[in-house]
Amino acid sequence: MRSRLPAAAFLPDFELTAAAGYVAPTLLGNPIGVFALGGNVLAPLVNGGRLQAQQQIVAARRDQASFNYRRAALVAFREVDDALAAVRRLDEQEHTIVLQRVALAQSLQLATNRYRAGYSPYLEQLDAQRGLHAADLVLVQVRGDRLTAVVTVFQALGGGWSSAKLEANAANEQLSR
Repeated sequence: MRSRLPAAAFLPDFELTAAAGYVAPTLLGNPIGVFALGGNVLAPLVNGGRLQAQQQIVAARRDQASFNYRRAALVAFREVDDALAAVRRLDEQEHTIVLQRVALAQSLQLATNRYRAGYSPYLEQLDAQRGLHAADLVLVQVRGDRLTAVVTVFQALGGGWSSAKLEANAANEQLSR
């Protein structure tokens, strides 16, 4: 839908003026009456396309505002989608690392049992401990990244959290682990 100037801007303007006066000087025996009647017709016949240009300017500004709104909406949708994708990816990564950590903990238990039984050197147990600690560090890092991604989702959605809600969510997070 094109934005238009009012239709009245394209139609002629009519003006009617009238003036009257009466002069009765005391020295003259004949009073003088003055009457004037006038009219004015202004029509947008030759204006060099000024009205059409103004109409095009208004339409261009409307189109620019519409484009800026659409661009802002698309950027917001992209930010939310990217943040949600990061949360999903980090959830999957955390799950994989938890499984890896469980396997490394079992490996450490087996290495400890084998060392105590005399079947393997202590170096094998140390290697298993080193692998478990490395997995723990990676797990902590991924959990921190996931929480940062969740905050990014909230920011992309425009906020909407309070400190009480954050504390309640943190308590629920601690209980779920």
